[in-house]
Amino acid sequence: MNEKIRIPTKEESIKIFKRFTLFSNVENHCVTVAAVASYLAKKVGGLNTDLIFAVALFHDLGKGLTIKELEPEKYSFNPFSEEQKEIWKLQRSFFEPLKNLFSELETIKPGLNKTVHETDLASIIIGALFPDFVHYMHQIGGTNNQVYFEAGPEIKLAHYADWIVHQSNLIDFNKRLDFLFEKYWKGQSDEEKSLRKQNEFALERELFEGLDINPNGLDLVEINKEKTELFDGQYDYFEIKKIDEINI
Repeated sequence: MNEKIRIPTKEESIKIFKRFTLFSNVENHCVTVAAVASYLAKKVGGLNTDLIFAVALFHDLGKGLTIKELEPEKYSFNPFSEEQKEIWKLQRSFFEPLKNLFSELETIKPGLNKTVHETDLASIIIGALFPDFVHYMHQIGGTNNQVYFEAGPEIKLAHYADWIVHQSNLIDFNKRLDFLFEKYWKGQSDEEKSLRKQNEFALERELFEGLDINPNGLDLVEINKEKTELFDGQYDYFEIKKIDEINI
């Protein structure tokens, strides 16, 4: 990793996150992912914890880009403020221009198959403040963009933390993968899904190699303590738990 690249500090990351996040359920999810990622980073050691924290916290920052209508009962525990509504309108205003841009790029590079994703908007927001850091935002990828497999350990760890967290709870990795594939990868064959699972579990083994903890035995007490310390108790109103099933 290039040490000259300016990475937001944890304090800067939280300030940006609080300013631009819109949906309380997404907010709690990102906070949980950041806490789990930070907990794992301490176990691994020798990693850039500011980078891991920022990527984990920002990964869904641009969620408003892809939300067509504000539905409080679906996306937030509380009514949206006028300021939040304006931020959402601003985020949505990027959707069509980005969609048209990707369509144009498709004519130049057929097969690009690039869809508008929340990380595209997150990159715009963060890029205005930390231009070089955007490189890492693009590496986080998603269900249909597996660039994280070629990224460094910080990005892989942030990705893994995201994929073992459903909403604001820990879930068995295999069950989370089944949920994600059912929701976002319906068009893929069983063979493709099986290969993808093999790659994801290989990434998990890579992250846990040499550690004295089991992927299914993460310490919830330590993770919740990490959440409290990272965010000065702002999110102590919810507890990170382990769930056995995902209710669809």
